[in-house]
Amino acid sequence: MKFSIILLLCLLSLSNCQTCLDVNGNPVNWWVKLIFPGSVPGGYAYIDSTYSAPSFVINQAEADSPGTPLYNTLNQINVMGLQTSAWND
Repeated sequence: MKFSIILLLCLLSLSNCQTCLDVNGNPVNWWVKLIFPGSVPGGYAYIDSTYSAPSFVINQAEADSPGTPLYNTLNQINVMGLQTSAWND
């Protein structure tokens, strides 16, 4: 399992140097998204490396809808025409 994760990261770094993208599609060092469970109205909370104060912003959109940081970041791989998988432990 660890080998496949490392291999995937190495392949991504060798291809087109993917980076984290924010809501506007701008590169950021990191971002964190807290997805609310279905029983809580509201979408997700978001913060990234460019925020001056450590405070999450609530967004009402679905966590993986177009224009979200998750969509923007993974779309870098999807536009390459590869069959890919993404997961989170």
